[in-house]
Amino acid sequence: MGLFARFAHTESAGITHSTEREGADGSRLLYLHYSLRRVAEVVYRRRTARAGGVRISWLDWSGRGFPVLAIHGITANARAFDGLARAVGTGHRIIAMDLRGRGESDAPPGGYDVETHASDALAVIGAAGVDRCSVVGWSLGGRIALAMAALHPARISRVIALDPPLVTREATRAVLRGFWTRLTATYPSVDAYVERMADAALFGGRNAIVEAYLRADVRRDANGVVRHRVNPRVPELELTAEDRLPTAAYLAAVRCPVLIVRSTGPISASGDAVLPAEDARVLVAELADARLLDLVDANHFSMLLGEPPPVTPSIVDFLAEGE
Repeated sequence: MGLFARFAHTESAGITHSTEREGADGSRLLYLHYSLRRVAEVVYRRRTARAGGVRISWLDWSGRGFPVLAIHGITANARAFDGLARAVGTGHRIIAMDLRGRGESDAPPGGYDVETHASDALAVIGAAGVDRCSVVGWSLGGRIALAMAALHPARISRVIALDPPLVTREATRAVLRGFWTRLTATYPSVDAYVERMADAALFGGRNAIVEAYLRADVRRDANGVVRHRVNPRVPELELTAEDRLPTAAYLAAVRCPVLIVRSTGPISASGDAVLPAEDARVLVAELADARLLDLVDANHFSMLLGEPPPVTPSIVDFLAEGE
């Protein structure tokens, strides 16, 4: 079976639920069921790359257009980009990676810094047979995308950074650490975890994208207990690495076009933005070729996990400028 994405035209219908099946060749079929009783079918294949002995898992949506590497946030996973992959269809080949220590990738004791993540990402696009690509990065993924453009300019065409932290401030760290308390919890089933989390206000509403993202957040261990895939030490290691080498350290070396997208809604309270307005202005000023888009009525999570993701039109338009 060929790798492809196939979508039904749904007009303004909303997703009611999703189901997933595995094809005979390892492809995954994600069925998104709409309120108009029409179904969109998305096919991807999960693949792996090796980066210094570490196995990095990634999803290959295999559209026919210019490749786009998608890099998720600090405790997220590749399924965060389901909505984007569905929205762009076959217009771009979406390559969504699970960062080390997240999703289905290996979790080594170290290497949780943007330079190592950038090397892991190069291994992924190399395994995909891609010489040059654009990169969409969400939160920490945005920092990694900028680092890739600075360190490996010949490989990166454009960068779209969604809420990339210039500096992760203490108010934001406090909110994120509150969200990370889930990482030590256990659940009787995957469904129990999804039911607990899917209606959380920070997602901006329950939908099939959120549910798929949450299901990829946990695993069942050998004793049948459902646990989070991300060890709670991993995000703390990322913050320590950010303190040693902040985003500002490599901005001057980024020469490709960059779109910075800032969500204007708070995560939980005013002042906890991952990318405050003043930091966004610094990013744009320090980058050689950058523009800023404020995404109104979306927060750090709903900007990508909404249905449809409200950031999608801006991403599609910016990518089209490079074609």
